[in-house]
Amino acid sequence: MIPTTQMHNLPHLGPVMTDIKHLQQDVAYVRTHVEKLERMLAHQIRSDPAAKKAAKKLFEDTSDLAKLYLGFDEPSNQHTIVKKLGIDKSKVSRLVAILLRHDYLRKLPDGRYAWTDFHGLLDLERVATAAIKSQAAASKSASRPAGCDDLVTEGRDAAEVITDAGELSEG
Repeated sequence: MIPTTQMHNLPHLGPVMTDIKHLQQDVAYVRTHVEKLERMLAHQIRSDPAAKKAAKKLFEDTSDLAKLYLGFDEPSNQHTIVKKLGIDKSKVSRLVAILLRHDYLRKLPDGRYAWTDFHGLLDLERVATAAIKSQAAASKSASRPAGCDDLVTEGRDAAEVITDAGELSEG
């Protein structure tokens, strides 16, 4: 690179330097407009309830998807996720494909996967955490015997609850 103080001594580079200056201005102009477009798009995505609703439904309806998504809290490869979460390798591949298709994960050049900008835009960490809690609550209520919803079950084993339920129906 030629120091700017020496450029004046090279008159034959004058047109080239002018072209470079114009190119730098053009790049700055384009960069500014791209940044504005990115901010506008981010605002549109954040304020779109349909995008958040779709993410919520996807995480709630697909078993282990939220758990897998949260497992990518740092860039990781599928092998690491299989070991970390204990999910079957083929299921991890299928779930990663779903996250890639929805642009919630991206593949890095080194083969690892990482969250995309949607992570922050749609607050996907909160959405995934809520989906896990919702799935756990649904599974807990589905495992209770019919008619036992009104019984107090804290600190009691299933046999006591079922016995009490039987006594209530007989009495």
